[in-house]
Amino acid sequence: MKDTIVILTYYNYPCHHPVLENVFSKELAKKHKILWLFQGDTSNGKIKIWNNSKVLLCKEIGSNVFGSKFINAILFIENLKNLLFLLIQKKVKIILIRDMPFTAYLVSQLKTFFKFKLFYQCSAPLGDMNIEYYKLGKTIKKYWYFFLGSWYNLFTKRVINISDLVFPISEFHKNKLSKITVNKKLIPLTMGIDHDMFLSKRNIIPFLDELKENNFILTYFGTLNFGRKPQFILNIFSHLKAVILDCKLLLIGQTANSWEKDELKNLCRRMNLTQDVIFTGHIDRVTLIDYIKNSDLTLSPIPPESHYIFSSPTKLYESLGCGVPVVANKEIYEQRKVISDSGGGVLVDYKVDSFCEGIIEILKDNNKRKKMGRLGRDYVISQYSYKHLADKISHFFN
Repeated sequence: MKDTIVILTYYNYPCHHPVLENVFSKELAKKHKILWLFQGDTSNGKIKIWNNSKVLLCKEIGSNVFGSKFINAILFIENLKNLLFLLIQKKVKIILIRDMPFTAYLVSQLKTFFKFKLFYQCSAPLGDMNIEYYKLGKTIKKYWYFFLGSWYNLFTKRVINISDLVFPISEFHKNKLSKITVNKKLIPLTMGIDHDMFLSKRNIIPFLDELKENNFILTYFGTLNFGRKPQFILNIFSHLKAVILDCKLLLIGQTANSWEKDELKNLCRRMNLTQDVIFTGHIDRVTLIDYIKNSDLTLSPIPPESHYIFSSPTKLYESLGCGVPVVANKEIYEQRKVISDSGGGVLVDYKVDSFCEGIIEILKDNNKRKKMGRLGRDYVISQYSYKHLADKISHFFN
């Protein structure tokens, strides 16, 4: 009997991607039989239980081994062999592949023989993003990004056309993809929040508690790679300090390369911000939520470029879920929709002065800040909880 939904992704096991873990492994797997094909540590067996779903592992070589990326790419073939074996057994009704267009294209060639449905999750225009990294690159590695981006774009268009269902990252991404395929098979699947985690009590972080006695705490969390222009955030903060002296900026996340981190810290020194900007590096998700809850507001400045304007910014939902207002630029469609509908923050232009004005508007009125936090939290919990997202797409897997 064909009753199994097989999911393939480039993530390794254990996987901590919030949508894969919460929407699929926890919520959808309550109603559907889901099997993941992951790479991971097979020393304790190849079969694992992950929340409400099952995992079939193939071997992975640790990153400390020379040439591990190339070796693991070869070992990934075992996942495809396992998939073929499942198809031969006539157990598979749906195959969902996330962000691997070439793999999805190969698998699509089997549809005629094994009569399954192919679903494809397109979480971002990753091809265009890799080409942007090529433009920003300063080492020979940039040419790899160009090849990767071009290859990705070539097969993404083909896969979107031949898939039975496609999950774009937002309603606005859907509008873009509707130019290359039929609209009815495009079902937006955004990022979201874990309802229970965000309703938990705030844990005190001693050094932040001490800073908060005399300072406003502004927080940016997410990638600090130069494709996201983190220098822009420092420019905002530098201008803000001319108006509000008592404030600190938390930058939570990592750069893509060591030279980017060095340049950001050098920029802080040139702007005399070394004592006021705190680089935390990577922190785990539970700790991150505590940092957000201890902030007065968060910033979501996303460059209004073609590969970002359709995005579904996790930082937006998670900040609002914590009851913390957000200053976000209106050029990003999903930010404009969520902030407008919720009242959980301030929309601004992607300009330094505009962001400063938005920040001052929130900080100068404590009651308004609290009201925004409450409105934002209520909205995202009702509209963007992972259970809500899972319920919206569950019937497509019947």
